[in-house]
Amino acid sequence: MPRKCQTSATASVNDLPREILVYIFTYVKETETQTNFIQRVARVCKNWQEAATDITLWSDFDGALPFQDLLLLCEKECFKNIDKLVMGKMKHIPTSSDLEAVYKSLPCIKSIDFSKALKKLEKGQCNFLTNLIDHCPDLEEIIINSSDSKSTYKPFITPRLFREFLHCRGERLTSLEFSNVLIINVKNILVLIAIACPNLEELIIQHLHKRSTNYLFPIEYMQSCLRKLRILRLGFPFVYQSAGTYKDTGFPDLETFAHPSKEDLLDEFYFRKLLDLSPNLTELDVRGCARLTCTEMCSLPSRNVRKLYISHTKLYCSDVFLCILVKWCRNLVLLDISGSKEERINHHFWWVFHYGNLRRLEILNLNHTLITTATLRLILQNCPHLKFLDLRSCNDLSRACRKEYKGEESIRKLRIKLNALEILNI
Repeated sequence: MPRKCQTSATASVNDLPREILVYIFTYVKETETQTNFIQRVARVCKNWQEAATDITLWSDFDGALPFQDLLLLCEKECFKNIDKLVMGKMKHIPTSSDLEAVYKSLPCIKSIDFSKALKKLEKGQCNFLTNLIDHCPDLEEIIINSSDSKSTYKPFITPRLFREFLHCRGERLTSLEFSNVLIINVKNILVLIAIACPNLEELIIQHLHKRSTNYLFPIEYMQSCLRKLRILRLGFPFVYQSAGTYKDTGFPDLETFAHPSKEDLLDEFYFRKLLDLSPNLTELDVRGCARLTCTEMCSLPSRNVRKLYISHTKLYCSDVFLCILVKWCRNLVLLDISGSKEERINHHFWWVFHYGNLRRLEILNLNHTLITTATLRLILQNCPHLKFLDLRSCNDLSRACRKEYKGEESIRKLRIKLNALEILNI
C-alpha cells in the first residue's frame, strides 16, 4: 500500500484578498457604530486596518470619534468619497493647519456639522468657516450648532464669522443652521444670508440665547431674496418686522414653518405676511403662539398640512377649531394638541370623525389634556395606523393608561387594556 501524502496547510483570514475583506467589512460596518468599527475591528492587525479604512467603505462620518482620529483618517486619505461630516469632539483647540488638513481631504463633502466641536473652534484663533473658502467646492449644507444640541454651552456668534465665507461661497449653499447660540445682531446676519444665499432652501435658527440682540426677522426682505426657501424654523425670541413698503411676495415654495414660542411674539398680521402665499405647506409648528386664531389658520392656502403642532395655544378653546381639523384631517400623520385644559377637546374629536377621518394619523400627542376614555376608544377605532400616542397627565383617564405608547405593539396592548377596563366597568 503506498503511503498517503499528508499536508499541513493552514488558512488564515489574512490570506483573503483585500477586495474580499473590504466586501465583508461593508456588512460589518452596518452592524457596528463607527467608534467600534475603528477602535476594535480596524485595530486587530495591519491588514484589517488597511481594509477598514478603505475609501469605498466611507460615505459619512458621524462625529462619534474625536477630532484627532478624524485628522489621522484624513491624512490617510480615507475620506475622499464622504459627502457628510460631523466634526468630532476636541480635547484641544485645533490649529489652522489641522483644519486645513481636514478640509483638503474632503473634495466631495456636501454637509458639515460643527455642533460637537464648536466650543473649541470658537476659542481658536482661526475662523473655521474662512478656512473652508479654498476647499470643499461641493459644500451645500452647514450646521454651526444643531437645534437638537443638549449642551448648556451657548457659542457666541457675530456677523464677522459668516461675512467672508458667505460672500465667496454663499451662492452654492442650500441649507444653513445655527441654533442654541448667542448672536450679536441677528438681523444683520439674516440680511447677510439673504444677500449671499439666493439658493437657500433650508434656514434653521432656534433656541437663541436671551442675550442675543436685534433679533428681528425682516419678512418682506427675506421673502424677496430667498425665493427658493422650503424650510423655515425659527423660534423664541424672534420678533417679526414688516417694512410696509415692499410688495408681498411670500415664500411660494415653503413646505415647513416652525415658530414654537414661549411668548406671544407671532400675531395674526405677521402670520398672514409669512404664510398667505405658501400653498405647499405640509408642516406647521405654532406651539405656544397664543395670539393666533382659528380664522387665520383656516384661511391658509395649503390644504395638505401633514404635521400640525398646536400645543399650548388657545386654538382648541374655540368651536371653530373643528374647521381646522376637518380641513386637514385626511392628510394628517402627526397631531400635537397637548396642553389643552378644555373639555371640548372631546367634542372636537367626536365631530371630526363625523365629518371626516384621521385614518392616516401615526403620531398623536394628547399629553396634559382632558381626553376621556370614551374619546380615546373612538380615536383607537378610527386611527388604525397609530405608532405613537402620548397620554401622560391625562387625568380623566384611568391611572393605568396615563403614559407614552411607542410602536404598534404598544398601541395594540392599549386597545386590549381598554377592552378589559370596559368589561370591569372602570
